[in-house]
Amino acid sequence: MKKLKITILLAAMLMVIPLTANAQEESTTQAYVFHTDPVYPSKLTDYEIVAKKLSDECKKYKTKAGWATFKMNGTNYVYVSPLKNMAELDENNFSDLQEKMGKDAFRSLFNEFNPYYDSHSDYVMILDKELSYMPSGINITPEGLNYRHNTLYYFTPNNYNKAVQIAKEFKKLYADKGSKEYYRVYHSGFGTSGNYIMVARASKNAAEFEKSRIENNNLIGEDGGKLFQKLLGVLLKSETMTGYMIPELSYFPN
Repeated sequence: MKKLKITILLAAMLMVIPLTANAQEESTTQAYVFHTDPVYPSKLTDYEIVAKKLSDECKKYKTKAGWATFKMNGTNYVYVSPLKNMAELDENNFSDLQEKMGKDAFRSLFNEFNPYYDSHSDYVMILDKELSYMPSGINITPEGLNYRHNTLYYFTPNNYNKAVQIAKEFKKLYADKGSKEYYRVYHSGFGTSGNYIMVARASKNAAEFEKSRIENNNLIGEDGGKLFQKLLGVLLKSETMTGYMIPELSYFPN
């Protein structure tokens, strides 16, 4: 996390507002920054102690920078923050924390992260509200649903528009059938590897997700199967990431 400047990339929300799209319903997209720390398996507990310190300090001083923390695929800690514009990537989003803690204490806190990984990465993704299916309103951190099942569908650039059209057809099918399996759709952005659409689903746990998946497949039936075959016709590959949001390592400014 070294600097954790919250150079964490996804698509168009402000650091000082909650991590939901409800405050920006007039916009059809929202950018987010994703910062990933691939932590050594033997150092997970030690790493989380330091990450909790950072969260606690931000809560103590009521800092402006906010993020949701996820532990994905076992050892990857992913920090997701809303991004108002690309200019924010050049700002020190922890400037107020540094001022309130003092430079030495601030530097010491972030240096504590260094022994727990040998690299980290930042990229931006774009939340597409029009392709997402959440009838009651878009929210990336639905209360009580901390489990995440994210699927990345990769396409060649010339098939990307076809993939978007299929995503629209899936949303219509889910809506027509009254599906209870809600999801959010993100487009790959700055710093990502390859062209893809990510479908993110939240649930209480893995067992509840699997139960919902089976029920939904039965609901959409043959129509869903045909649409999935259409998706396979333009798909390069897919990749699945699973994990949990960690509320105690997250920080949401008031």
